[in-house]
Amino acid sequence: MLIRLMLARLWTFYRVEQEASPVERMQQDEDVVSVDSSATDDQDPEEQVVVRYPFVGVGAISLQKRDLDRLGSSELLNDNLIMFGLRLLHDHFKDKNPSLGKGIHIFDSQFFTTLKEGWSLERTSSKHIFDKTFLVFPINENEHWYLVIIEQSELTRPVAMVLDSVEASPDRHRKTITLLQMYLTQEASQQSSPAPTYSHMRSIFAKAPRQTNDTDCGIYLLHYFQCFFENHHRAGILARSASDAGWKSHRLSSRRKGWRLVMDKVTEDYQKRQKVDSAVSSEFRSG
Repeated sequence: MLIRLMLARLWTFYRVEQEASPVERMQQDEDVVSVDSSATDDQDPEEQVVVRYPFVGVGAISLQKRDLDRLGSSELLNDNLIMFGLRLLHDHFKDKNPSLGKGIHIFDSQFFTTLKEGWSLERTSSKHIFDKTFLVFPINENEHWYLVIIEQSELTRPVAMVLDSVEASPDRHRKTITLLQMYLTQEASQQSSPAPTYSHMRSIFAKAPRQTNDTDCGIYLLHYFQCFFENHHRAGILARSASDAGWKSHRLSSRRKGWRLVMDKVTEDYQKRQKVDSAVSSEFRSG
């Protein structure tokens, strides 16, 4: 159902992006921090950018042909596909539930690697994250994707939920939680306005559906993101059992194919737009 809804609403998303003012687009794009991977014209066809999303505005995420090919086989999803998928899902929730969508901030998939290598506030600071209800960290360690979602509030202590398709446990993820606590505590200490206290952040290691092969961890990460925000009011209950109906486990076997259909549709629409823009530009130049 979600895949059909996303396909039906793609053009709605694009119209909103096109009609928004530059300032509004910048505010929207701040909620997803990403790295653009555009290719030049003299590069190999596999490295040519075939789609950018959103079509207009700053912060667009690019995919190359070789990125899309990963969805058609049993390959691991890369950073580009993870961020592209999260952006599409985030826009879906912005459209379906604007209040929820505005309360989500997604960090770049390379962000956690930056933290592990050592960070400074100048390199990683994001001033508006304490205005958000949910902080989303897609993480890749040892060629394995998993997700950490932190719910924060000034009234209650923050809660971090770890969603891992292999295993979510204190032993496996203690260092991850500690590093995120250190980062957020230092960020909060620099704020002039009140910010949550992270020193006593509670951790939940979700009992989510587990992958059945060695390559679908990225597919599961995107699925977790969708299920969590569809059930965010009962996330604690959802995390207690992998058999909870909110996980929609029966759909996982077709998720890779579904994402390929979505990406192909976005690519088709993007390339149609590029042809129209090119024709208009050519007409004005010829005049």
